[in-house]
Amino acid sequence: GGQDGGADRAVWQLLRPGDPATPRREHLLLRAVADRHRWRAQLDAARAARGHPDPVSATDPLLRDAA
Repeated sequence: GGQDGGADRAVWQLLRPGDPATPRREHLLLRAVADRHRWRAQLDAARAARGHPDPVSATDPLLRDAA
């Protein structure tokens, strides 16, 4: 059958300690930071598209006063 997803399929496997395929911790951290940065940019763009151009910050004084 041609409906099995083909190249879109992924196989997940747990890595064992010492596995040479394990990414270095630095790479994992940098990837996590890059993902977070990309997600935040997408969120800010979506808010701007809905008429909320200013990003919301957890440390915003207005939010602290409202809590």
